[in-house]
Amino acid sequence: IYEGSGDTKVLVTGFQPFPADEWHENVSAVAVQALDPAALHGARVMRLVIPVEYDRAAAEVTDAIARCAPDIVISFGQGGDAIALEEVAYNLQDTSEVAGGVPDNRGIVRAAVPSDPAAPATRDTLLPLDAIEQALIRLGEAPQHSRDPGRYICNNVMFADIGAMAGKRAGFIHLPYTTDFDDAARARFGRIAGAAIQAVVDQK
Repeated sequence: IYEGSGDTKVLVTGFQPFPADEWHENVSAVAVQALDPAALHGARVMRLVIPVEYDRAAAEVTDAIARCAPDIVISFGQGGDAIALEEVAYNLQDTSEVAGGVPDNRGIVRAAVPSDPAAPATRDTLLPLDAIEQALIRLGEAPQHSRDPGRYICNNVMFADIGAMAGKRAGFIHLPYTTDFDDAARARFGRIAGAAIQAVVDQK
């Protein structure tokens, strides 16, 4: 269901807790749930919180794209210590740099497995990252550009997003890893998500 009254349809996604039994929420889901569609101009927003699973996460996003025909897709994930505007997604599922690999929330470990054997090795973001960066700086944030979204579920979703949107606006933003979600933190991440959305809508 799209919320809001604008003409531009925006699908925003975040993730369920990771690991599955983690005691705190995933910052990406907090941001998606805390954003205020009524504060956006020209946009209608659909929110989707997806599982931290290789196949299901990408499948749920691509299914939503096919069914709901968004004009823009922005996926958010839980990252390191900064807001990372991801520039490129890789056709690779691989956590072998960690001994034994990193299982997804269904226990699946992948090493050197392509996301889509028929697809190219990389897909560049379709989001106007410079416009997003400036919007976030105006909020007092310090976003960084990144060419390394990992080779885990976030990267997998970004790769699927871009492929499914076929040239329309689509991409991925990592939010800083956070475990404390008081009212101020929720409001902050909601503002970050809203500012990123508005920046893309304004550039459409």
